Amino acid sequence: MSLPWSKRPFRVAKGVVAEPAPPVVSPDFDSKAKETVLTAIKRAKRWVDQLMAGAEVSEIATQMGKSPRHIRLLTSLAFVSPRLMSEIINGGKPYTATDLAGRVPLVW
Repeated sequence: MSLPWSKRPFRVAKGVVAEPAPPVVSPDFDSKAKETVLTAIKRAKRWVDQLMAGAEVSEIATQMGKSPRHIRLLTSLAFVSPRLMSEIINGGKPYTATDLAGRVPLVW
């Protein structure tokens, strides 16, 4: 017995894809955001130094009045690449510390 069959062509899903609108940034947001992110990076580097010296995340969190989760989240900022640092300093894109913490690549 044979059944006549042919493969259907692949169809692309149809619909409207909207590009996200660029964020509306106030003129002084850049300077405030830059200062906040650079401060967070400096703190993260200090935390990494403390961790390398044998401190616990919970000790650092207690000193800073933050949760251990907050410390773990922002510690990755200590490893921001030099290229990204220059982009932050030169005012390329407005980053927040939490957005940047999720984007720090492990290898640069």
